[in-house]
Amino acid sequence: MIVDKCDGKILKIFLVIVVLVFVGVLVYSQFFASSLHNPSFFPDNLEPSANVKQLDSQIQSTGPENTSETRLAVLHDFDEFIKTKFIDLNSAQDYQEVYMLLKTRIDRAIKEINETSVPPGELKLWYIYNMGIIAKTSNATIGFDLAGTYVYPSLADLGGYVDMLLISHAHGDHFDKNVIMNAEKHGTAIIIPDGKVRVDHSGLTPFLIKDPGGVNMLDAITQLGIDTTGWTAIKPNETITMKGVSVTAFSGEHRSPSESAPVEDIYDTPVDWYYVNLSGFGLLHTGDGFLFDNIPDFSVMRVDVYFIHYTDGLTCEMFYKMVPNASMMIPLHLHELGHGRYIFDYGMFNNALDQFDHGYLTLNFVQPKPTLMRYIPMMWGESLELGNPTQ
Repeated sequence: MIVDKCDGKILKIFLVIVVLVFVGVLVYSQFFASSLHNPSFFPDNLEPSANVKQLDSQIQSTGPENTSETRLAVLHDFDEFIKTKFIDLNSAQDYQEVYMLLKTRIDRAIKEINETSVPPGELKLWYIYNMGIIAKTSNATIGFDLAGTYVYPSLADLGGYVDMLLISHAHGDHFDKNVIMNAEKHGTAIIIPDGKVRVDHSGLTPFLIKDPGGVNMLDAITQLGIDTTGWTAIKPNETITMKGVSVTAFSGEHRSPSESAPVEDIYDTPVDWYYVNLSGFGLLHTGDGFLFDNIPDFSVMRVDVYFIHYTDGLTCEMFYKMVPNASMMIPLHLHELGHGRYIFDYGMFNNALDQFDHGYLTLNFVQPKPTLMRYIPMMWGESLELGNPTQ
């Protein structure tokens, strides 16, 4: 029995080390990429397979607000496709069909974003990848956490289509140097959390870790060789208005309620929730953060769309309890390939659909009950339209 316990501890330590290596490589690829686009394993003229075309067609035939059994089947088919077609990001044969699906979906979304004129009083949003969102009105186009060029390099083009890029924290699956470089070329306003940090070089790659005696976030990023001229570091509970868009930041922690102890490792980096008023629409994006202290009164805010980092049902319900007045919740951070196959254990539609009941969020843990909050899982490149922000 003692041997079994020791073996279990050794296995846990090994798994933690493996995860840290994966994350380290991911952050490295984003901070230190030497060109605008990461090199791709795949030729530009590569055609999607019959499997990719079939799944793409199924996705196109059922929009995000479709609550039918057919839609649920497509969500499960998406899960199964990722599980069976993705091994890792190290070689072409290990993810070629997943790459082609993402390429097909994102290329179409980029074309739509570029060509779509949104009428006054309406909003259109696109789900990109991981926690990446683009929201567009007649007044402005904004992006949240646009990242993922380590999977599909041309995703960097999205940096040129937004007036404002909000980055919740400086981890590579949210902070993508290639997207940022493109955004800077187009005069995009770039917003990142403020806070005192130190650059930690103890691991394979540097990380920005909270440190009261450290330097400001922008100075730390500059130390990593990234020009932050023109960027805005927003303080906790600060509201700023740029390009007609109002942004309020709420400082959180890079952990979920399922993790009992405060973060004390390389993940302990400044992470913000952003509340954005975009042409009268209220958008709330959590990044990878959870609010444990000084939770604001969201009931006084209009929250049309609430973008959360889905980890498990209990955490999802805790998100609901903090903002029960949100009209719609969209679970994100699903199918994030940079996390490796570990994402299959928790970040899939199979998990997120536990809270789905005919298009609405249902609670299963603390106080089981249906809610009036719409709950809409989305697949890469899908879009939603909203109207009448004054009602």
